[in-house]
Amino acid sequence: MISLYAGTFAVSAIMLVVYFFIDKKRDRYLMMLFCSVALCNLGYFLLSISKNLDMALWANRIAYAGNVFLPFFLLMMIMNLLKFIYPKFLTWILIAINTAMLFITCSGNILPIYYKDVSFEITNGIGSLVKTYGPLHISYKFYLFAYFGAMVGIIIYTMIKKAASSFKHSVFLAFVVIGNITIWLVENKISSDFEFLAISYIITEVLILLLY
Repeated sequence: MISLYAGTFAVSAIMLVVYFFIDKKRDRYLMMLFCSVALCNLGYFLLSISKNLDMALWANRIAYAGNVFLPFFLLMMIMNLLKFIYPKFLTWILIAINTAMLFITCSGNILPIYYKDVSFEITNGIGSLVKTYGPLHISYKFYLFAYFGAMVGIIIYTMIKKAASSFKHSVFLAFVVIGNITIWLVENKISSDFEFLAISYIITEVLILLLY
């Protein structure tokens, strides 16, 4: 399992390098999307090799730093690519919401709001956190659903209004977003020690690079 996390982090780091060779226009949101995936997978890897609670908590925070901002960068990239017009202040509102969510998700062992209680254990040589969820843990699910809903809504809107630069682009992006939603939902329903989103994010990067 550790080697699998190490592999996903290595691939996401390589994808970040590949990005700079493909996107000559340097789309800042696309670049930050690739940085977020690498950061997220780094957190998963560090968590798997953690030896104590403090290290595991910081690894978990690194993973959430990538996870929390990733849908924001994906949404902004989609809006720009499909030429969807939005008020400029929306960016700052979303950044404020993202920052608040990051504070909530990283509050483990500091405030009992996201995790009521958290401990550390090593199973088969792999570090993991044993968590009792707090009252604000469900807020992260609403947060993700809101972003995914906004992405799907904007894609459908631009398709109906024919405002998208390409109908094929809209369909392609819809496939990418819905694919991530499906994997996230399945992961929440099954019991697994592996974070399948680590691989899903890399697949998303490959598909987006193909689009570009």
